[in-house]
Amino acid sequence: MGVLTDCEYEYVHHQAFAKRIGVRPEQVERLAAWETDPAFNEPERAVIRYATEVTQHVRVSDATFDALRKFLDQEQIVELTLNTGFYNMVVRFLLPMQVELEPEARKHS
Repeated sequence: MGVLTDCEYEYVHHQAFAKRIGVRPEQVERLAAWETDPAFNEPERAVIRYATEVTQHVRVSDATFDALRKFLDQEQIVELTLNTGFYNMVVRFLLPMQVELEPEARKHS
């Protein structure tokens, strides 16, 4: 959501968090190319596509939802939707409130 909404605060913090929990470095570095980059597999692309559509359009296409259902069950889709909605709310708070990124946060991203 941070990249899609141009919210540096969220993006930098999530980039550092992703590295800490073991997301592969090439995925962190090449997230912008998720649709075609071989660092991402089909289940990962389905999740990113879903989160992207929710963020940009609120609704998702039938094709996106059908692709996601190949990899996630109903409970997982609910969790993904709730998490996506939550972080959309977070950026919609951070940006209008002009919450600035802490200088030390850049060092860990």
